[in-house]
Amino acid sequence: MKMIRKIAMGCVLSLMVASCSQNTRSFKSKNLAELDSFVTSVEGNGGWMGAISVFQDDEEIYDRSWGYSNVMTRTENGKETCYRLGSVSNLYTATVIMKLIEDGKLSMDSKLSEFFPSIMQAPKITVEDLLRHKSGIFNLFFDLNYWSYYRTTMSKEDLVAKIQNHGLVAAPGTKSQISASNYILLSMIAEQVTGQEFGGLVDSLICVPLGLQNTFEGNYVEAVKSEANSYYDKKPEWNLADRTNLTTVYGESSIISTPTEVAKFVSSLLAGKIVNSQTLAQMINFEGGCGIGFVQKNAEDGSLIISGNIDGFFADVVCFKKDNHDMVAVCLLNGSNRPLSLVSHVVNLVSEKDAILPILKQKTELSSEEENEFVGVYSNKQYAITFEIVRSEEDKCLKLKTTYSSMPVYMECYRNGEFSAEIVAEEVPVNFSVSADKQSLFLDNGMELIRES
Repeated sequence: MKMIRKIAMGCVLSLMVASCSQNTRSFKSKNLAELDSFVTSVEGNGGWMGAISVFQDDEEIYDRSWGYSNVMTRTENGKETCYRLGSVSNLYTATVIMKLIEDGKLSMDSKLSEFFPSIMQAPKITVEDLLRHKSGIFNLFFDLNYWSYYRTTMSKEDLVAKIQNHGLVAAPGTKSQISASNYILLSMIAEQVTGQEFGGLVDSLICVPLGLQNTFEGNYVEAVKSEANSYYDKKPEWNLADRTNLTTVYGESSIISTPTEVAKFVSSLLAGKIVNSQTLAQMINFEGGCGIGFVQKNAEDGSLIISGNIDGFFADVVCFKKDNHDMVAVCLLNGSNRPLSLVSHVVNLVSEKDAILPILKQKTELSSEEENEFVGVYSNKQYAITFEIVRSEEDKCLKLKTTYSSMPVYMECYRNGEFSAEIVAEEVPVNFSVSADKQSLFLDNGMELIRES
């Protein structure tokens, strides 16, 4: 399959003429400098790992990767590192279906009963209902048993049986309600209509025409060597996330790609290079609920938003207009230690909005001798509050015990003697600093705790 793709891409790429567009030159270097500075602060904070790409029309004007695709081997994320897209995969599935409709192999009014007659009220559910999440079919990801089988290989027949057994949660066509089941079924409908595997359709209809060499349908290829691992909770080291078996998310969350290629795909789609203008107008029409493949539209500025997550991966795509240019910003993460909408800040910086950026403290590593200087008990007798900083020899890090949590919790260390720890009972971060002489601890609300020992 890879050889066939390379040969086909060679034919496509030979027709392309390289040129230096005016787009990059027209984009203010000041914006890119501010964006790069922000991403540098994200990297230095240590709370996220991933990559960002920004396209203006059909040209990439910014990209940056940071962190590791494999923490154990210290393999760094790079230009060709691939990330799982989660539900951003829906846009690829929607595009395949809309191409088949353009080719007359399917219609918006085609009934689900033509393909899966055993599903409840299938004669009343149309392809458009599935595309716009108005089928009323139960969301398979809400199945309480899903987490018992998501790492196992599942046949398409078993997957459909599970969808069928849960029935409907609303009458067809009456309510927009996101359901992963819709796009799982759509990918299988595409296979029935064409007699081809869904991954092959993604290849022939999207990847080859656009020259995408690092975009894959995870059930169609052998293990992608450049695919990143995903991680969570860096306390103090990143924890490796379990991998979903992509047969359980067929067509809904099964695409693997890079930020650059996601942005190129979305930019090409909006430019009418994949589907025609009428089809695109249908896809970005949000009247009465969801678009097709696009999940959300900002009423104020008309920007289109798609998000997804799977395992420890997070994917965000925002499409917007700037000075009559189509802009696409893509942020793919394979490690996230705390919530932060990186892509929203990227969009604000690129679009020259008055962005209030978060102040991200820069992490630092302390030697064992430096850590020992902070070890001790700090208290405020008036409010009966005690913090104890201890050193964990096992985890080789500082930990915090408080009046509210007897079990030590991991402390993040920043420059200038600043720290942060999450009190488990409250599930909120507590930020504090220790004075240069290590005799006082100051909470971010101004309270002072005096060192006892």
